[in-house]
Amino acid sequence: MDTYLVQLIKEWDDLKAQVEAVAKPLIDKERALRQLVADAMFDEPHEGTNYVDLESEWRLKLTYKLDRKIDEAMLATVKEQLASMNVSIDKIVKWKPEVVLKAYRELTAEQMNVFDQAVVIKPGTPALEMVPPKEK
Repeated sequence: MDTYLVQLIKEWDDLKAQVEAVAKPLIDKERALRQLVADAMFDEPHEGTNYVDLESEWRLKLTYKLDRKIDEAMLATVKEQLASMNVSIDKIVKWKPEVVLKAYRELTAEQMNVFDQAVVIKPGTPALEMVPPKEK
């Protein structure tokens, strides 16, 4: 392999290791401190933006979020009950179309050409990893 490419790979791998060694502990510490400050300063935050007044007209702003995930089995159970209450599931649940890659790859070339008209395809960020040789 070209020595330039070998050097480029080594430089990337060394820098990646440095970033992980420095950044991960800092990110973990910042996250833990952020949680401690939020817990100490906001007794009962409401969903959305919360403020606490500090000294010299400074304010501490907390954006409080609640993650909501659908329990699909339970949704099927309550769907009829909600319908009887004039609540449409389609108004409160977003059905996000997603490509089923296994089935997509089984399409014929003609089928794929037609379907691809409705799909935006762009390259993602490459993932690289140095794999050490297996021990013998």
